[in-house]
Amino acid sequence: MIELTKAQGISKALFLVMDATKILFENTFNIVFSNSVFHWIEDHRALLKAILRALKKGGLLRAQFMGHSGSTLQEVARPLCQEEPYRAHLKGFSWPKVRFSIEEYTERFSEIEAFEILWFGRRNPRTCSKTKNT
Repeated sequence: MIELTKAQGISKALFLVMDATKILFENTFNIVFSNSVFHWIEDHRALLKAILRALKKGGLLRAQFMGHSGSTLQEVARPLCQEEPYRAHLKGFSWPKVRFSIEEYTERFSEIEAFEILWFGRRNPRTCSKTKNT
């Protein structure tokens, strides 16, 4: 993905590859945005602590992630993955194993005391924002 983006000629961006649970930044960002990543990472405690370290005071984490009940995408994609031509390309692919209910995500976020949690949309409880208070 990074190589494809670089090929577009974007020269003012810095692209880094690192373990999300070991983010190298401290007190650096006003916002951390994550789209469909959390459910791929097993250690949410380490992930949230790393994000907290990277955020400035008052910084915002805006994240969208898959919830316990799955998603419409999975309901449509799972059967298609078994059909050609997709099956050949997706050999060895495994779906995310880390999927929590809204209550379980709230509990995990609450373990990180410096965050305030705001859930957006009861119809899509997998989208949340967290604000760094300290």
